[in-house]
Amino acid sequence: MIHRCDISGNNALDTDALQKRLQSELPLPQPNASLARKAYGDAILKAYYELGYIDAVVSNSYISETKDPVFRVTGDFSVPLERGKLPPEIRSEFRRHNLTLIGVYIATYIGNRWSLQDIEGNPRYTLKQDETHLEVYEHGVLRLTVDEEGQQVVFGKFHFEGDTDVVKKHVLEREVGHLEGTLWTSKKLSSALQNLYSLGLFRSVQYERFSQSTRSTGAPQSSEVIDAAILRPRKINDVLIQVEKQKPRTYSVSSGYSFAEGFRGTLGLTDSNFLFNRNIRGRARARLGWRDELGYLFDATLTEPWLIGRTRGSLQVLAKKLEVDDNVRALQGSFILSRDVSELHHLDLRYSYRDLNQPASPMPEIAVGANSGSRIPLPVAQNPFSTTVSSIRLSWTYDNRERYLNPTGGMLNDLTVEYAGGSLQGETSFIKTTTDTRYYQQLIGGLVLATAVRLGITTGLRSNRRAELISFERFWAGGGTTVRGYAERSLGPRDSTGIHRGDVQFIFNTELRFPIYWIVRGAFFFDAGNVWNSLEDINTTQPLPSSVGAGLYLDLGALTAGVDYAIPLVSTSAALDPARAFHVRLGSTF
Repeated sequence: MIHRCDISGNNALDTDALQKRLQSELPLPQPNASLARKAYGDAILKAYYELGYIDAVVSNSYISETKDPVFRVTGDFSVPLERGKLPPEIRSEFRRHNLTLIGVYIATYIGNRWSLQDIEGNPRYTLKQDETHLEVYEHGVLRLTVDEEGQQVVFGKFHFEGDTDVVKKHVLEREVGHLEGTLWTSKKLSSALQNLYSLGLFRSVQYERFSQSTRSTGAPQSSEVIDAAILRPRKINDVLIQVEKQKPRTYSVSSGYSFAEGFRGTLGLTDSNFLFNRNIRGRARARLGWRDELGYLFDATLTEPWLIGRTRGSLQVLAKKLEVDDNVRALQGSFILSRDVSELHHLDLRYSYRDLNQPASPMPEIAVGANSGSRIPLPVAQNPFSTTVSSIRLSWTYDNRERYLNPTGGMLNDLTVEYAGGSLQGETSFIKTTTDTRYYQQLIGGLVLATAVRLGITTGLRSNRRAELISFERFWAGGGTTVRGYAERSLGPRDSTGIHRGDVQFIFNTELRFPIYWIVRGAFFFDAGNVWNSLEDINTTQPLPSSVGAGLYLDLGALTAGVDYAIPLVSTSAALDPARAFHVRLGSTF
């Protein structure tokens, strides 16, 4: 049991700051001393590394009971101790030596030795009464000693060796140039190396740093400068990065099944160095699927990773007709600017022009006259509902989730605003705002509470405020990823083509996920949500479609697969029969 950590040998970093760091890593007390002592030592090293002290050395030793007393108090305190009370003189000495008495009590004594223990019976202090004074010994102390702090190290020049001819020199230098002159931290270096690896050009990216002892003619060098602000010498280390190339072009072929497309096959081509050895990336994808009819998706994207500084620029063309989009044939061209503002924040700005063509359902025959048996047949196939959309969209994303595919902690916030028509032209005009907030909290025993709220509202511009939008641009609800227990995309009002769509959306989901055995996991969930034509159509006196249920799935890391069973709490025509209220779970529901 570790009750207290004692830190010594530190000069560059404040002891109180290090103690707070230890508490944030592993709050005291810690029952497993053998594991915790390494974690505490690593926490001290991490604090040094973050400030550029990458040569720091920390050792630790565990003391079950101190050999020498931590303090002595003159006097005989046997009588009050036998009564289970600590005299004020002893308490004040504990405070003076920064030793806590919180959660401890006089548990027992043998002869002239009293044991102060915590509520679980672990010894915290031993009090030994001699003839003239009382001695206090401490239990469970971890002594962390900074054996060597070293000097702060900053990044110097970066040099490259190996297969560097596959790309222009500046493509490599721009990934690391911002580090020169900054404090050396493993996090910064790892991020830069990961960026180099993400270029898609190299199978191996490794580094060496050069200190002054390895200085030689023609090799990267190390020198010392003085930090005037703190009058402490800093060491400059150059970095040699060795890269080994790989083929920049990859092909992929896959097949599978999805609710949107039924059985499908996909062919993909990616080239990480498409043009001029500048790491301009090209990607093309073709997909065919069959459910009720043939569906397809073709798209091609060209990306310049450094169009404006670290802002990526992409050109994309796309053609698709999928059942999930009501078989709307969509032709789209987009120009996209995206940037990682920080490790957690991402911005995306895109202009898109879409040509949309939606088949309309056949209209029924109309009777001629109230008492007449004559009927006028309407055409079996109506003219499709077609339109064009010219829009600009801004998205902001905040993401600090732990594990991307099946999160166990953290939060995702996504806010998107899209403006279409108006001065941008196009036949359809609207302003669409959507938010997606997801929160994951790890509880005790492997329990994870996952909650999501999705909101959306679309309003027409002044010229067509009440005009019905094509279903491609509208919201839907019901099914395995929104409100389970109801048929896919079955909630809300019907539009002119007979499908359920709305311009206002609200979806709420919460799940309690828990481990069962090995990779088998379960979940209890509650879903609620609907879509409406407008805010005015929301009737708060009517119950919101909702459901409760349970799921069983396999957590395979890169894939989550299983089945959910839901019980609708509100009866509607969209509610599934109890015998059919199953939803296949492929990936995380949210």
